[in-house]
Amino acid sequence: MPIHISPLDKNFIKLGRAARLIADDDPTVDSADIMDLFARAIFSGAFDLPEINDPKDIGKNGRSDESNWLQVPIVAPVDRVNDAQRRLDPPPVEYFGAGRATILSVMNSINGLPGDRAQWQQFFEASASTQDAFTALMRISYRQFPKAGQSFLEDVHAPKAKLRKWFELRELGIPSFLLEPITPPTSAKLNGVNLVNCKRNSELVEERAAEAKSPATNSKKRKQGRPKKSGWVFIEDFVRKLHKRYPKMQRKDLAYSSWTLAAKKFDEKDLPSLETIQRKIGEILSKE
Repeated sequence: MPIHISPLDKNFIKLGRAARLIADDDPTVDSADIMDLFARAIFSGAFDLPEINDPKDIGKNGRSDESNWLQVPIVAPVDRVNDAQRRLDPPPVEYFGAGRATILSVMNSINGLPGDRAQWQQFFEASASTQDAFTALMRISYRQFPKAGQSFLEDVHAPKAKLRKWFELRELGIPSFLLEPITPPTSAKLNGVNLVNCKRNSELVEERAAEAKSPATNSKKRKQGRPKKSGWVFIEDFVRKLHKRYPKMQRKDLAYSSWTLAAKKFDEKDLPSLETIQRKIGEILSKE
């Protein structure tokens, strides 16, 4: 468990920071509105991994990978601090991968739930399931949470890939900071997206050399034109829309974001390579 998550970590972002960035881009909302969405999503279980019914499956479905979980600040366990450190106020904390049940428990312990702490104690004593608490919290505005609860939720670090997936499933506009590549697309797969169609630069050089040796073929191609792959129309349209909304986004990120989204909608044979999109990005934008 990390003691600290760097604000420069490209794979995580604080929910509070994410909310402010989104609000900065949209004058019709403020950060509290976005945090309200995030809070309801947390208590609905939207960021949790699938539950495990068989102990043999504990290591499956990415549950053992901390990067698949929301990371929450929790007071360091007693076996990780000495007596002097335990007496500090505020106490030392560490980040732990957590689901909504852990988040609920921690927020209850720090008096971070909306309303009086005594009423929550009575609620938990009377209720047979924490699901009742989740259902109630999904129906309470983020603005009704006390400052301790709001600060805790804002300090939750979300994996960018998980947050981006949530926006996609909700069919919301994906914020620009989530469209940046999480990691360089060098492996065979990245977040489940097949990258085998992404040709290496050396292969492209060989192709260009072969074309240069066949002027007759090139002349014929220039006259007839190569039919566009079906994914091209989608990519061109998406690149222009993305650039219009986020004019400062780098072209390489425009290309990568459009390609990854298209890879989920079209067959591999119907997609151009990532390098082709990057090479033609200027041409695509010139037709806006």
